[in-house]
Amino acid sequence: MNTQKNIWPFHCFRTHFDSLFRKTGGGKFLFYIALFCIVSIKGFTQCINPPALNISCPGDAAKLFFVQIRNIAEPANCANCCSVQPTCRRVLSQVSLSIGYYGNLDPAAYNNGCFKLRYSALNLSMQMVKELGGITNLNAARTDACPGQPLSGGANGSNYFLKSNEVSDITTLELGGLYLDQPGEAPPEIIFNNWESQVLFTMVIDYFPGEITNTDGVYPISFSYTNAASPQETCTKFGKQVVAQLPFVYPEPSTTSAEVSLNLGSPDCTDQLATFPLRFSSTGVTAEFLDFKLRLNTNGTAIENDPIITFPPGFPVPTGSSFEPVSGTDEYVLYVYYENASFPAGAATLLTISVEPKVFRCQDFDLTLQKGRLVTQSGCYRPAGDNLTSVCTGQCPPPCNNIPFVLQANVPLQQGLCAAAYTAILNMADLNNTYNFDRIQFQIDFDLDADVSITSAVFSNPSLVSQIVGNSVIFNSTGVSWNNNLYLTIDFSGQTGCINNAVFREFAVIPQSANEYCSISPSVESFPFCMRKASGIIATEGGCRVNGVTVNFTPAYADPNYCYSIPTMTVSNCDGYEACLCPVSSTEWTIIPEKNDDLYDLPPLTEADLMAIQQHILNFVPLGSPYRMIAADATNDGIITTYDIVELRRLMEMKYGISDPTISVLGPWPSDYAPSWRFIPSDYIFPAPNFPFAPFYPYGIVTDLPADNLNFVAVKTGAMLQSNNNTPLAIQDCINGHPC
Repeated sequence: MNTQKNIWPFHCFRTHFDSLFRKTGGGKFLFYIALFCIVSIKGFTQCINPPALNISCPGDAAKLFFVQIRNIAEPANCANCCSVQPTCRRVLSQVSLSIGYYGNLDPAAYNNGCFKLRYSALNLSMQMVKELGGITNLNAARTDACPGQPLSGGANGSNYFLKSNEVSDITTLELGGLYLDQPGEAPPEIIFNNWESQVLFTMVIDYFPGEITNTDGVYPISFSYTNAASPQETCTKFGKQVVAQLPFVYPEPSTTSAEVSLNLGSPDCTDQLATFPLRFSSTGVTAEFLDFKLRLNTNGTAIENDPIITFPPGFPVPTGSSFEPVSGTDEYVLYVYYENASFPAGAATLLTISVEPKVFRCQDFDLTLQKGRLVTQSGCYRPAGDNLTSVCTGQCPPPCNNIPFVLQANVPLQQGLCAAAYTAILNMADLNNTYNFDRIQFQIDFDLDADVSITSAVFSNPSLVSQIVGNSVIFNSTGVSWNNNLYLTIDFSGQTGCINNAVFREFAVIPQSANEYCSISPSVESFPFCMRKASGIIATEGGCRVNGVTVNFTPAYADPNYCYSIPTMTVSNCDGYEACLCPVSSTEWTIIPEKNDDLYDLPPLTEADLMAIQQHILNFVPLGSPYRMIAADATNDGIITTYDIVELRRLMEMKYGISDPTISVLGPWPSDYAPSWRFIPSDYIFPAPNFPFAPFYPYGIVTDLPADNLNFVAVKTGAMLQSNNNTPLAIQDCINGHPC
């Protein structure tokens, strides 16, 4: 017999709130919740001899399981599954499950929340997002899976597995119970008390003070429970409940210790090197733990190699250190920690960071010290020290006199080809003189959209070699003569984005026999520079693709200084058409397809086509489609008459040499008659489908670019029973009609 002891009636309100509110519509909610809790107060108890249950999954919309997270920052608050205690270096996130009342769940069937949950598999993935460049991380090795408590029944009492996967600034732990290997093996069980399970896992977060937290600590990203009685049944729906959150930032120790002081010293700064010292002073202390973080920002200046870290002799060797670039920024983070290290009394330089720019250090180099923790036998403290920032101010050579360079965006000569993409050219603005340099060095930074990248940077003189670093081009060489025959061509890939701007981070030269550097400020022209991509499909009403269509593009306005060909064009194939267009400043373009093959060419006209038009005119069998009516209007006058049949029969005579004494060959096809093909935007809606000529249908698209799905319906003049039929044709008929 199952007995229980009364411990906490408030849980009644929490677990039954949603179910009662839904069932009563809210109107009688307070009455029912009060009555239910009064009647059921004896049921919320500490479990004694709970029954073992198999739980079936509810409907798709219902969440039966909730992943419950309790974050613990103080040792006194951890009562269960606490083999690792929270300290000033780590916090805990405890994970358990709870059952929520949804749908028609019967509390009595679950022994009022006191039961053992049987499973054949239980899997849970938890994730933590850390600050970009942060030190805080999940400690997979110290995560405690509470073996023998919530998970039992396996051969060794530890039915779980643990995997760690770190990608970028996201860390994921995958936790799970083992599948049952033998049919006769007893299924593992989790004990629930008051609808909540015991702690499944205690996850350890090693944190650094001042870094931003996910206030939930860790959060679930996937869950699955497999019924032990029905292994084919798996529940994957789940909710989340956070019992105790973390603060917005990880806390610093509340007390400062004068036993250790950390300060940034005065940097040694030149235009070619920046050296930052970290000063250390101590009363003579043995540190169980000491850590700190240094954040270096080069503010866009490319550096020759990774910064060099030097640890002078006379101090303990760090237990661990890492120096990593911060993805997507100009920053580097150095993290250093010591364990069980004895520091001598006195003051000295603990380490130095040396940074060498690739060209010149025209921008500031900033270094910031973030103090961590000093742990001694007497407690956990914040190291002393007030000088936490250090700056090497940018240094550039004085300006040169009358050395004109220009960087200009341009477009390749082959218009309409997406592979051609973008080009920028650096050359002399003065094409009549030669400039001789003992040394020349520069860095060009490009502001690029996400889908644009630098593919090459090549000089017209192959003996000169530049370097591509991310979105920058860097050049450093001696003995260069620059005239109108020397230029640097920079190619970019991308079909829809922009080169928003180009900035010379540094451009310095030593003119021949000058013996010292001077700086140049080149002219930068034609930016922003955006490729305008357009694409679409050209097909008949029946879905047959039409190839060989010339698609013309005309911008609303353009700058002829860097646009070689206006308008541009491309030719469709069986996959449609695609064009990367002259990157003018205009975004609005007009798109007009045309195909001027012989009128009597494929698909050929037949007597059946003419008979269909005649039946439409006599109102026996209407053509029924606005596109077929347009195809029947051979004279292009907006009405369908017998004269259209007469003119189309002339085409048949031209094609087949038909001799009909009643019809004479009247000469060439008039220019104001319908062309061989007409193209109508596929999204055009005819106001009067039974008379598509008023208002007159559009024959082009006016739109902003870039854009996709700029599709057209192709209409072959005179073709009633083939390509313009609204019933899709067989594939072979489609191929015969249009050689795709």
